Amino acid sequence: MYLATYIEDIVDIINSLNNAYLDEYEFMLFVSFLGKNYNGKNLTKDMIINYINEFRNLRARKKIAIEHIANYCNPKNFTGDKINKKDFHNWNNGAQTIFENLNMLGVLEYDKERKSITIRKKI
Repeated sequence: MYLATYIEDIVDIINSLNNAYLDEYEFMLFVSFLGKNYNGKNLTKDMIINYINEFRNLRARKKIAIEHIANYCNPKNFTGDKINKKDFHNWNNGAQTIFENLNMLGVLEYDKERKSITIRKKI
């Protein structure tokens, strides 16, 4: 996927959400899988948007879900080399880096306190 297309897809997703922002966990858990195959289905923008809206509806349970995923994605839970191990903190650091890079491009704005990106009002 080309960078310009990827940014356009992120903007489309943000514009289609009930609230026009995207947080780091939503990016990690859903947007990062855009276009990938899961259970024989290609994950589309519409599917990702639905997953994010459902995730947001978890409200307080969202934090518990993230904690379970973080506990599961502990490298100590996996054998083999580093490539085969899942590491939640590295995954989260990767999302933060992507958000910082998207912020530099000028189309999206990264709010480090809220850990989310929005579409920049003025370019």
